[in-house]
Amino acid sequence: MRMGALKFVVGFLLIITSLYALIPPSLVKLNVYGVSSGFAWSAFKTVVLGVVPPVLLLGGLLLVWIEVEDMRLRKLEKEIEEEEKKEEEEKKE
Repeated sequence: MRMGALKFVVGFLLIITSLYALIPPSLVKLNVYGVSSGFAWSAFKTVVLGVVPPVLLLGGLLLVWIEVEDMRLRKLEKEIEEEEKKEEEEKKE
């Protein structure tokens, strides 16, 4: 039970600290021990602007790949169904 409470407190402190570092100074101007709020905002914006385009590219590539595989499987299933129908017709004769 103590570990759960400790994890909760540590998690809460991490959330508060990261919000303090990321909230833009134009919204809240705080100063704790000489460190003003939003000190990591510009770096955060840079990282987001640098990460979002590659993530979108990879997501798009993944979607295209999945759809191509899906089309290939549909075609294969159709061919298998046609072969099964031919086999059934041959058995009937």
